[in-house]
Amino acid sequence: MDEQIFSYIAPLKSLNFNMNSWNNFDINYVFDDEYEIKLKLFSYHDDIEPIHAESFSTSDKSGLNFHPYAFYFRCKKEEVESRKSLINLILLSFRIYKRADCSSRYILCLTDTDFSWKFDESWKIADANSKSSKDLNELDIQDIINGYKRIKLLNTVSNRTKHAIQFLFLGYTSHYWMQAFVLFMTSLEALLSPPIEDQITTKIIKRTRGLINDTNLCSKRIMNQLYELRSDIIHGRILVGLSFKDHIYEMSKLQIIVLRAFEIILEKDFISIYQNEESKELFFQQLEKNHTEV
Repeated sequence: MDEQIFSYIAPLKSLNFNMNSWNNFDINYVFDDEYEIKLKLFSYHDDIEPIHAESFSTSDKSGLNFHPYAFYFRCKKEEVESRKSLINLILLSFRIYKRADCSSRYILCLTDTDFSWKFDESWKIADANSKSSKDLNELDIQDIINGYKRIKLLNTVSNRTKHAIQFLFLGYTSHYWMQAFVLFMTSLEALLSPPIEDQITTKIIKRTRGLINDTNLCSKRIMNQLYELRSDIIHGRILVGLSFKDHIYEMSKLQIIVLRAFEIILEKDFISIYQNEESKELFFQQLEKNHTEV
């Protein structure tokens, strides 16, 4: 007897669409063809009845009313965690390609009346400046879908790239700003660091600046400032009660730099770059040589 397949929904938070730019109002986009993960506009009155709404808590129903955009997928119960991991990558693609502040706070089972549980890891709001308009249009969604396909592939290329992506995600799920700051920096280091620890900070600064190639965004002064704060945090030279508002500038700068680094890597032939340590080092050593001391 075949194991039962269940339907799941992952409602999105803090996501807005510029409906005036859409050809039609039926938002229904497949992000992952292999696993049939789609984004659609959830109609509370039309969609809630056929999915056994009695399995939803009051807060679940309220959340669907206020956050109507959701990802849908179907799978066996033991496959849910792997699907959540893919949705995490989709959410990162929203960040990387459109600096969009969106999150999925819970996942609800639609067809099992005894099983309604929450995925409640709220994403801390990004302080990074938006690169696009707040409201997404159809072209934005297509860019994000294409970006998701690349980041999904990058996630499989090597342990290094997988770790870099995981640290980036964890940075956005942390509720403690110092931890988030270190995780963002660790994500960058996992992506760019050399295999030996000799002058590692200097090398990562050079590689980051060479990769991004924008002195306004990523100057030597800015990178030194970010590493100084990182050093203060991990070596305990910073006051425990220090307010996050005093370091919003550094957090914002670091997020923009890390997101831009990922965006550039994803535009390149990352499969060849990260196929082994030698190819990675060849690529980044050349960037070190090309950087400008500003």
